[in-house]
Amino acid sequence: MAAHLNRMLELTQAVAKNLFRSRIRERIGGAQEGPRMRPQEEDIVRDVLVRLQPSQCLEWGSGMSTLRFPALVPPETRWLSVEHDRRWAEVVRRANPRPNVATAFVPPDQPDWSGDGPDAAFRSYIAYPSSFGPFDFVLIDGRARASALRAAPDLLADGGVVILHDANRTEYMDACGGFPHQILFQDSRARTDRPSGGVWVGSLTRPLHTILDVALHQRIWHFYSGIGRPLA
Repeated sequence: MAAHLNRMLELTQAVAKNLFRSRIRERIGGAQEGPRMRPQEEDIVRDVLVRLQPSQCLEWGSGMSTLRFPALVPPETRWLSVEHDRRWAEVVRRANPRPNVATAFVPPDQPDWSGDGPDAAFRSYIAYPSSFGPFDFVLIDGRARASALRAAPDLLADGGVVILHDANRTEYMDACGGFPHQILFQDSRARTDRPSGGVWVGSLTRPLHTILDVALHQRIWHFYSGIGRPLA
């Protein structure tokens, strides 16, 4: 009974914390808008970065995550963000206050691409980071995500971790098969006509429990999939 109460208290505290920093602070306090992630998704990225403390980070797909997440790592950590949209890359560059964060504009190889982006249209975009690695942390939240997942193992340092956002899109899962250590957080959005959200975490060599309280995050996701759905 005591163990059950302790787990409930831990879950309540975790939910209250991520609601404050990922939603209420922005909607009421007027703080800068955060990444296009739900609170339970953003907290997984946060916890991995805080525990991992990487020295080299790669992000496919620039945005508010480029401005927020580097605050969680040491100031000497190099953070490379690769963006396919020239205008948006410039917006992120102008808003970025950190000298250790770089946003690289890499245009599509084919101008008539559609959807998530086929391999042929984003070969240069996927290949660009290869001369800057290896990376301790890779966040995939841009275009051609399946291609990025397939490229990530060759870019990882020993013990490196990869996070895929929008993992509710099951077409990406075949590209995850090469990771011995992995976990998938999905919710009801995976069963909609246009899936979005969801988080996958993987590593070639690092057991994930060393950088993520998996059981706690699973309980948090269960909360948001049930009675906490209106808060997500």
